[in-house]
Amino acid sequence: MAANTIDPNGRSWEEVRETLLTPEERSVSGLRVAMMVELIKARAEQGISQKNWRNSAELANQ
Repeated sequence: MAANTIDPNGRSWEEVRETLLTPEERSVSGLRVAMMVELIKARAEQGISQKNWRNSAELANQ
């Protein structure tokens, strides 16, 4: 495909991400994703819903 043509299917997220984010930003983003995945796993293992987790966090901040 020529450089000036537009792909009717659009671009992949990986292509867009490479364009928008610096290598450092991509690394930080990946770390955030990994942390969220671990948080979700821990909540699931303990049987804590997101709503209950949020409510307990609000109580801790009072």
